[in-house]
Amino acid sequence: MTGKTLEIKKKTDNRLREICEGLSHRKRVVLVIAALILFAVTAVYMAVSSICFEQKHELNIKHIEGLKLNYDSDSINILKIRNYDNKH
Repeated sequence: MTGKTLEIKKKTDNRLREICEGLSHRKRVVLVIAALILFAVTAVYMAVSSICFEQKHELNIKHIEGLKLNYDSDSINILKIRNYDNKH
């Protein structure tokens, strides 16, 4: 980490510790549980909405077509390599 990034991290950490020290144990527990519930509700909402979105919109997948290569202008021609191998 760079010096400036480390300094910002230390300041943020110290400020967060000061805020948490001011809270009682009960308030800290309530805050942690509230954050956990908020995270869980957000995760469940995102999972359910992604499943519902997939059911509403069908994916239009096209098959992959073969690639047409021009061997005449290719710098490495497999046929020439095979001819070299046959000469030995």
